[in-house]
Amino acid sequence: MFKRKLIIQAKINFIIITALFFVMMPNLSKADHDCIGEIDEGYRIVAKKQFPSKWFLIGGNSISDKTFHSELRNKFKQNYSESFDEGYTGFFCALKNGVYLSISNGDFGAWADFSTLPAKCRKCNKTSSDIGYLVSGTGLAIGMSKNETSHIIGYKIEADVTSVIFEEIENTQKHKIQHSQTLRLAFQKNKLIEFSIFENRERYN
Repeated sequence: MFKRKLIIQAKINFIIITALFFVMMPNLSKADHDCIGEIDEGYRIVAKKQFPSKWFLIGGNSISDKTFHSELRNKFKQNYSESFDEGYTGFFCALKNGVYLSISNGDFGAWADFSTLPAKCRKCNKTSSDIGYLVSGTGLAIGMSKNETSHIIGYKIEADVTSVIFEEIENTQKHKIQHSQTLRLAFQKNKLIEFSIFENRERYN
């Protein structure tokens, strides 16, 4: 019963957190909110252990590290925005060589996304700056096949859209914390066109 409750809660959290992530972004029009419902976790793979810590690194920096985000904000002023509505969110997004790179951190969790598709819900400016060092610690790269991706992450990927999800309850002296990790993958014609990594902790009770 507890496991079933946790899986249901994980699905709810994925939808809520994804929606919050986009709603918190600046420069949204009313019509932009229509795309929130288009986020699909696809085929679900339940991970039995936490993701490797390196998966949450971009260019050797943790996506949740405030110092890293401060560096991004100062170095890429045209590509970094902040929101303080209902909590803080810092957001970096840049287009380079046909790939959109997004990195976000705030009260609703930390997120990084590599995609060949333009973002519908957020502004992402093209950059002439060198962002080649901002590579994913997952070892993944746009254009990889499902077999290559499976070998790198250690999970068999067959569906065009797949989410590997880890959930656990952490006990503290005062309350329980739900810890969520998600790796979402999207393929087209057996080529990786988007992958994102997400981590969040929130009170469970």
